[in-house]
Amino acid sequence: MALNEQAQLTAPLTISRSVKRTRRMPARVMRLIALPLTFFAIILLWLLIIRLGNYPAFILPSPGDVWAELVRSIQTASFWGHLGVTLIEVLGGLVIGAA
Repeated sequence: MALNEQAQLTAPLTISRSVKRTRRMPARVMRLIALPLTFFAIILLWLLIIRLGNYPAFILPSPGDVWAELVRSIQTASFWGHLGVTLIEVLGGLVIGAA
């Protein structure tokens, strides 16, 4: 009996396992959820540090104070001038670094 004939006479070995498959969220959905949760966690941690550490506002302002100042500053002309200068400096550094 040849080797091929022996291989055909034996039954194929099958192992049946009961594998519980769990459905995982797609990576895209996880990224969409992770970003807002991370942002929320950072703001919450910031608030907790302020409350528990009892820091004065000139050392560590609250997120509400920072937001109010941002809204007030956006309405001034100097904000946009400073933003323009900052963007020019950043892009100039990028060009120099990429060269």
